[in-house]
Amino acid sequence: MKSAKSFRAIEIFIIMASLAVSFIVIIVVGFDENPAQGYRLLWLLPLSFCLAIGLSIGVIRNIMSNLGVAILVVGYFIRYVITPFLLALGNYRIVFIHLVTGDHIENAIYLMLYEILVVFLFMGLYSQAVSNRIARETIDSANNSGDKGVHFLLLLCVIFCICLLVIVPEVLNSFTWIFSSSDQIAKIRYEIFDVVPRGTIKRVAVSLFIFGFNIIRYFIPVYLLRVFNKKHSWIRYWASFVICFLPFLAINESNVQPFIGLIINVVMMTELYPGRKKHILTVVSLAGLTLLSLVLVAKILLLASWQKTSGIASVALAFNAYFPGVGNVAAMENVPEVPKWNMLLGDLFATIPFRNSLFPSYAQNSITLTQMYNLANGTRGSIVPCISGSKYYLGNALAPVVPAFVSCLAIKVSRKAKQETSYWMIFYYVLLTVRIALIPTCYNHISIVHIMINQIIPTYAIIRLGYRLKTLDTYGMKSSQVIG
Repeated sequence: MKSAKSFRAIEIFIIMASLAVSFIVIIVVGFDENPAQGYRLLWLLPLSFCLAIGLSIGVIRNIMSNLGVAILVVGYFIRYVITPFLLALGNYRIVFIHLVTGDHIENAIYLMLYEILVVFLFMGLYSQAVSNRIARETIDSANNSGDKGVHFLLLLCVIFCICLLVIVPEVLNSFTWIFSSSDQIAKIRYEIFDVVPRGTIKRVAVSLFIFGFNIIRYFIPVYLLRVFNKKHSWIRYWASFVICFLPFLAINESNVQPFIGLIINVVMMTELYPGRKKHILTVVSLAGLTLLSLVLVAKILLLASWQKTSGIASVALAFNAYFPGVGNVAAMENVPEVPKWNMLLGDLFATIPFRNSLFPSYAQNSITLTQMYNLANGTRGSIVPCISGSKYYLGNALAPVVPAFVSCLAIKVSRKAKQETSYWMIFYYVLLTVRIALIPTCYNHISIVHIMINQIIPTYAIIRLGYRLKTLDTYGMKSSQVIG
């Protein structure tokens, strides 16, 4: 009861603090005497965040108990409050500054305003329709008889990836770690598939390694957390914090992946130590902010060098890179009209693993909406915002449908994680929650399909198959031969 009251107090503090910051940003941005062309209405974005909170106060009050809600609220807060604030302080410098007009910017602001109000309204209505109070308190150890099967399959995947590394060690050139200098992190090779020539065995090995590594990179720390939790001691408890940060030992072209791993690891650690949740979140928050600053510094330096900016302008560019803001939405206006059916086929084709090897001729001729977006704006690696991709295919009126649906789905999946009692299925739902909840603010429509095919479905298959192998004696192996 004391813990519940404590978290309720934290929820109230978070809501009040976010509203207070929003009002400050409204004043700072709204009273800017010299806004750039098109930005005179930028203050509407933090105002819309305040209105959205009011529309869905029922769901916002569960920010500490529902992981999906927490990620969605933080993502929209950064995108609608922090990013506009940094834009105003950074003299409204965006990557697309010479490519978008004032009308494009204003239209983007209206679209984003429409998006957040619809998304939070649907989140509020959905939360009212379902109960957010979950009975399960701890993991049921008796319901984890299939763990050894999961561990065995994980071991096979790890061995497989190690063998691929032996075949193509060049792939390591596309990775670094958090202890590298900011300059090294910024210079990570982004075209990871181009480390070896196309049409070679090594190219196939690279594709297989990336596919496998993007799955086991989440499995391994969660497995180690479970191992260290089997015997309780303060040494094992503090070692678990180190395990939570293991994802930062492998940073590749997707800088956000280690942070996704950190979130998953922390949630799983709180499941293993439910009585220490507040302490865990405090320690990880302090350490996580430190690591976030290191990665952001690297990104800021890279963008500053590319865009010839400095100070707050570079920080604003970095935030817009991770949380596509008004400039990114406005840049969608530059994408030419092409047959949408062909574009959708290209988007779906891009989600198929090993597509270049399986369908080389089609791969050369297909194009995705993201590629068209970057070609139209003269950029490389920019992500189409979720609302922009949805608008492109569904039109203005139905544009918020995709982010609203995905947001409600994230809340639902997070509730499933709270209802689950088996360790690895909790991990599966937590992974699914994090990946889905980031789509409305960090990714786009096609990311849903890509993530499902390349991570979620393989993860589910490993866990379910592992649980079916409740005993490995059937395969002529003793349980003691299996890790775990």
